[in-house]
Amino acid sequence: MSGILLLGLVFSSTSCSKDDDVIQTRVYSTEVITVLAKDWVWHEDDKLYEKIFRLDELTEHIFDYGSIVAYQWYNDYSKTPLPVTQAVYYQDANGDIRTREYNKILTLDYFLNSPSTVRFCLQFDDKQQHDPEDASFQIVFVWN
Repeated sequence: MSGILLLGLVFSSTSCSKDDDVIQTRVYSTEVITVLAKDWVWHEDDKLYEKIFRLDELTEHIFDYGSIVAYQWYNDYSKTPLPVTQAVYYQDANGDIRTREYNKILTLDYFLNSPSTVRFCLQFDDKQQHDPEDASFQIVFVWN
């Protein structure tokens, strides 16, 4: 009898959610944005490379009430959320990996303007110029 009473209390104290309680969320994913090695622009004062892209999808509503997530996009099966820090190692003439040479850091900034933009930054922790590589990114917007 006590088992039935307990079961009754469990069912009476729980409730199902109504459809009105569900927050509708819309997800918009931009195309993959690629920065070619030759397109990175070096800024001596900041000791970093940058590339700025127009980002019409970034509205005031998304900026204020949404979420923006960016990834370094490697291929259709691999991506890493920004910021990304990677160690770059020195390779000797025999192809053997030696000591860490420097870290490579990828970040981004969003600017709500007319038009809105995104700035990808590539910086090395030794603050020196190195040969930048092609890099692809995916930006995902989530808002309700």
